[in-house]
Amino acid sequence: MLLPGSSPALHTLLTTTLLLTLLTLYGTRSFYRDPGSIFFDPARALERRYSMLREAEALFFHTAMLANATAHPHAGPKPLLCGTLLTVARDAEIHPLELALASALHPFYPAERAALHLGIYFADTNPSQHPTSHSPLLALTDAHTTPVSFLEPAALDAQRALEAEGKLGTKVGHDFAAALRWTLQVCDAPYVALFEGDVLFAEGWMARTAVALRDIEARRKTRAEGGGWLDLRLFNDEGNIGWERQGWLDNHVPLIAGGISIGLWVVLRIVRIKGRKVAPGVTAVLCLVTIPALVIFFFQAGKSSLIPRPAGVSVQNWGCCTQGEVMPRAAVAGLADELERRAGAPPDVVFLEYAARLGWVRYALDPVVMQHVGWRSRLDPGRGMGAERGPGGAVWSMGFEDLKMSRLGREHRDMAGMIWGKEAVG
Repeated sequence: MLLPGSSPALHTLLTTTLLLTLLTLYGTRSFYRDPGSIFFDPARALERRYSMLREAEALFFHTAMLANATAHPHAGPKPLLCGTLLTVARDAEIHPLELALASALHPFYPAERAALHLGIYFADTNPSQHPTSHSPLLALTDAHTTPVSFLEPAALDAQRALEAEGKLGTKVGHDFAAALRWTLQVCDAPYVALFEGDVLFAEGWMARTAVALRDIEARRKTRAEGGGWLDLRLFNDEGNIGWERQGWLDNHVPLIAGGISIGLWVVLRIVRIKGRKVAPGVTAVLCLVTIPALVIFFFQAGKSSLIPRPAGVSVQNWGCCTQGEVMPRAAVAGLADELERRAGAPPDVVFLEYAARLGWVRYALDPVVMQHVGWRSRLDPGRGMGAERGPGGAVWSMGFEDLKMSRLGREHRDMAGMIWGKEAVG
């Protein structure tokens, strides 16, 4: 028999069962937020940790600035980054844009604020319907505009027609394109950023982004990453950076398990030849049960859970989400044209395919410095979650929720000192 009822084989089988049980219990307890994991739990996945603390900080700053926004500093004459928050109207006691703006600017060192030109593009063709369009918080920004002010009459009429017909998935491409073109007009910084208006920024996001941009330029001089580069993503959804497939036998599981099992069988045969006895039943259990089960568990547990991405900048030519995009200025005009030409396609798909067609590199920043708090994208309502909060398409970063306030404060100071000098951070 292949698996005789001998005691060593039975003990090996029981040990394997116990090990898999313990691993399953650990996975259920630890990997429930990973959308690429078999242990993903929709009821607990969108657990807010750091974002709750960050939102409280933003609300405090928001309240303080309502009465004194004009006293807040603005961009200097030579900013490093020109960023635009792209926003649409929605019903809320406090519009997400207000929290995005507050978290983007607090806390900031003066040199850090001088390096950022921050604007707002109100994408609704009827600006008055946006509750923040006349907010005193606009005094915190360096510029703001609307389609009525920026677009040519024919383009504005086309946008109004899309709104009237409910074709918001098509309109979003035009909104992205217009926001990027407006950003190029109002600011001459070497880098341009586009942010969706329903996000929270982590403390120190600007300093961390500046360090990342410096690292990108340095590595492009020393590594084989020539040619152009399109973007640096400040936000990632772990569901889009897991294994390519999630089936039990996908990702070459049979080949991997078979290769390891054959290798183990050869080793055990050598051991037997040298005089040490390994029961055939034990070999059978290890090669036919233990190894395949552990390989399957490895892939089913979730890539983000078992192999977290290293901190810093990495090449990532795939992936979703346009909640936070930073681009070299030279790439923006062509990207805006492409977004407008392919209006109707999801913007993240346009980014991906445009870069692939040109052979340009795409980068991602880890840990992420933004969280999407809109649950479902209002800029592109065809993507994202349904009416209920659940995993069906949540645009959400569990990595953001793992950030620690005390550590972020220290790193903020250190990174700002690296870029703008220690005297700039006191």
